[in-house]
Amino acid sequence: MSMVVKYSVTCSYLAPPKGNARYKVVSRAGGKQSPRKRPTPHETDDQDMGRVGVRDSWVIRDQQDRGECRVGSAPNEAEAKRSNSNAHSRGEAGEEDKMYQKIKAALAAKFVRSDEIARIIALAVMAGKNILLWGPGGHGKSEMVAEALAQVVAEAEIFVQSFGEGMDEATLWGGLDFRALEDEKVLRYHPENSFLNRQFAVFEELFDAPASVLLALKDTLTAGKLRKGSQSYPMKTKVIIGVTNRDPSEIADLGPAAAALIERFPLQLKVFWPSYKAADYMELFRKVAPRLPGADLNGTQAVLAELVAKAGEGSPISPRSAVYALGVVKAAAAIRGDRMVHKEDLVDLRFIDGLESLAANIKAELDVAYERAAAEGRLQDAERKLHVLLAELTAASGSPIKLLQAARRFLAFQDEVANLKVTDGLTDRRKNLRDVTAEKAAEAQRLALENTRI
Repeated sequence: MSMVVKYSVTCSYLAPPKGNARYKVVSRAGGKQSPRKRPTPHETDDQDMGRVGVRDSWVIRDQQDRGECRVGSAPNEAEAKRSNSNAHSRGEAGEEDKMYQKIKAALAAKFVRSDEIARIIALAVMAGKNILLWGPGGHGKSEMVAEALAQVVAEAEIFVQSFGEGMDEATLWGGLDFRALEDEKVLRYHPENSFLNRQFAVFEELFDAPASVLLALKDTLTAGKLRKGSQSYPMKTKVIIGVTNRDPSEIADLGPAAAALIERFPLQLKVFWPSYKAADYMELFRKVAPRLPGADLNGTQAVLAELVAKAGEGSPISPRSAVYALGVVKAAAAIRGDRMVHKEDLVDLRFIDGLESLAANIKAELDVAYERAAAEGRLQDAERKLHVLLAELTAASGSPIKLLQAARRFLAFQDEVANLKVTDGLTDRRKNLRDVTAEKAAEAQRLALENTRI
């Protein structure tokens, strides 16, 4: 931590001076040295004034490099505080970035689409602002909040409160003080047992609480302390994270008090997936499958992702339910005593909420899904083969014989692609593959002719 002051730069101390401590005067030319008492600023030549860096209020260098120079005079106290505060702020910037990166990495290791949550939580922690995370259930809001906070604060400083059924003011404020109620006939609470006594609070299903509870919470957040009759308790909480499935705009429409409560959560984020396609569920499965017990998926991830996406058309299957489905098929294979998941294990998906519609025709759906996965695999193999042929065409440049051989290979591959069996959704890719192959066959023939002397 350092700061800059103006002072005479003609002397040196190796330790903080006491009383009339003596020092050495060092000439700029390195001439004779003589002992003197500690000078006052007016005893020095204005030409010797320089800007010097101070550590723990003792000068450590002369910016103008005009000689050895360690002055033992502390700067003005107010100036020192300002400078130290600025230096402290500059030092913290790097730590804040490290905290954000730590949160981001921790969430990315376990969740998909977590960058925005990592960002908003880091902003809240740094700025001391409350957050509202809302959106459809089953997207891991609570789990990601818990994982993020674990990176920045001890568990003892996190208070988690459910605002669901049975929530009342007594619960919000840490419970009733029954002794005070019995002996003094006074209504008091135990706020030391509530969120008010923790640095961070997580309110689950925030807007499911009765209106009276939400109104009391709004008043306390506004005042920064609990105020109930003669009882007052300061709020220690730095950040509150509200988690809900309900749209905050709907809550704000309930009246001014509800709108005022929403305003106490200035940072807001809707947590959802932009799309719920098979590729989205595949990304999720790749992330979580290694952590789930049971049999190896044996290549069935793509089939499962296809089934989940199809079952959720119109009303998407939540990521949580998709993970449940993944666990069920792994467990089904283990029950059979098999280390690999097979087609028959996916029949048990009918027990998953949202996937029960597959029960009547799940075997037929499985047949379609497996065929689609097989067709995808065949098409990917063909695309890889095309890349090899393209590389061979490049290598054959300038050689008529090699170019003609490449042209024959492209023509043979064109017939192979034409007979490739694919499902309806993959026909455009097959056509594109065939068109590229025909184009490259003609190109190889043309180059062979151009490189042949007649």
